[in-house]
Amino acid sequence: MSSFRPTYKIFSRGTDDLKLISYMKYSSIQSLPTRKKKKGICLMSFPFDEGTMRNGGYLGAANGPTIFRQHLFKIGSLNNPEFGINLSDSCELYDLGDIHLEKNYCTLENAHLKLRESVRHIVGQGYIPFIVGGSNDQSFPNAMGLIDTIVDTKDIGVVNLDAHLDCRPLTFEGLAHSGSPFYQLLIEPNWNGKFVEFGVQGHQCSKKHYDFVRRYGGDVLWFTKNLQGKDVADIFNQVNLKNFSLFNCVFLSRL
Repeated sequence: MSSFRPTYKIFSRGTDDLKLISYMKYSSIQSLPTRKKKKGICLMSFPFDEGTMRNGGYLGAANGPTIFRQHLFKIGSLNNPEFGINLSDSCELYDLGDIHLEKNYCTLENAHLKLRESVRHIVGQGYIPFIVGGSNDQSFPNAMGLIDTIVDTKDIGVVNLDAHLDCRPLTFEGLAHSGSPFYQLLIEPNWNGKFVEFGVQGHQCSKKHYDFVRRYGGDVLWFTKNLQGKDVADIFNQVNLKNFSLFNCVFLSRL
């Protein structure tokens, strides 16, 4: 159940400077209506960082959704004069709150299952999920929630925008962590899509993990070798056109 309704800190700017949140609607995931004519985006948050601890990292990512919402009040004009786009004419925005677990079921594994179910439901209702974490172990259940809605996974592309490959094996106990999401994805029996690592830094990555990505058909674009000093946006667009122009769905992950 998603029961958290955020409280946004809103400064009065009058009706001459409406921001995105002035158009935001709030709903539980169970009450999310089926999308009709307009495009739709659903914000949902994953306030868990145990996966980072399992990977030997620093805690604190669980506070990400709260910090994100504190800053959201000042982001983005609802009516963009540069492109002549008024989002209220073409898009519906929902905030579905946090992934919520009952006290007796509050494990990271159950949170992953709940996130996967939620993404599957959001996509099934016709919306684009926008998930804010939380540690990066969320990327695997995010992708699986999308995969659950697609008959042929060849129609899915996944892009990881990160300095790290995030293809570490599971822990000795067989548990997922913040460094394992794309290891899990690439060995997933139902996965047959296109995977790209974008902006990876060689000094942050194991050669064995790089070899693993390449062995499973993934592409790697290095930050220094392929991107530094170049038009990164143009390169990213070229990657999309080359790899995903005929795809139904593209999933983007960024730590």
